[in-house]
Amino acid sequence: MTDPRPSGSRFPNSVTQHGNVVYVLNASGQGSITGFRLGFDGLLTPVPGSTRQLQANQDRFAPDALKDPTQVSFSPDGHHLLVSIKDGPTNDVIPGANPTGPGRVLTFGVDGAGRPSKDFVRTDFANRGPFGFSFDRKGNVDLAEFVGGGVEDGHPTGAAGSYRLGRDGHLTPISTAVADRQIDTCWVVNNGKYAFGSDYTSGTISSWKVNSDGSLTLLHEVAGTTDKPADSQGSTPLDLGVSPDGKNLYNVLPGSGKLAAWSIGADGELAKIGEFGGLPQTVNGDHAPSDFSALGSPAGIDVS
Repeated sequence: MTDPRPSGSRFPNSVTQHGNVVYVLNASGQGSITGFRLGFDGLLTPVPGSTRQLQANQDRFAPDALKDPTQVSFSPDGHHLLVSIKDGPTNDVIPGANPTGPGRVLTFGVDGAGRPSKDFVRTDFANRGPFGFSFDRKGNVDLAEFVGGGVEDGHPTGAAGSYRLGRDGHLTPISTAVADRQIDTCWVVNNGKYAFGSDYTSGTISSWKVNSDGSLTLLHEVAGTTDKPADSQGSTPLDLGVSPDGKNLYNVLPGSGKLAAWSIGADGELAKIGEFGGLPQTVNGDHAPSDFSALGSPAGIDVS
């Protein structure tokens, strides 16, 4: 197989699959997505003409963790590809933040050959920091807004929102900025009835009820806690995953080199199963991006 990477793709940080089509997000430079066909032998073949630029405005070698593209994901029906770009908070929230945009989700249509549309539909988020997202059972988008909860005690706090994805790719707000009063709500997943967010700096899990109309109602600001390592950086929760039966929640903890697990009750309450170590740790949180490499700390998770 020839090298499938488009020029400048130096920071792949998210992968999504629908059927035998796989897309990879590159967060560096202007950012891009590129598609591949997954063969029966497990090999990936580039989809011709599938690379799309994202206008992400990042450094070519070291994208900013407060601003860069975060996630690419197929919609459940495979007809759209969504990409979140944080862009960063405004300067009055974090002095000197200098956002690269308003916080955006880009939606591409996908044709029968697995190629994205030439243009995208853009939804702006008023610099609330759109981060990780998931789809509920009706195809609505549940989205983490890592600075969407306002400022408390001098700290920008997190939130989650829900949005209806239209056939034309537009996102219509259902509930926005449902605050959890935690710091750095980065990822949101759901089991159809309840949504859970990982709070990077607080080291906690927040929870929301997913209502029948797709709106979110805060259930617990702190629904679960992670163990704090001896150093000062904290457990730094990142990506979340829910088991296919919707009964268990898993969270990657690069700050402590562990994977945390909870059972999800019928009422959405979390009961901690434990934390399981042996993984590499970051050094000083995300101030050491070289740690997020093949030899570095864990960042993403998928549950099957």
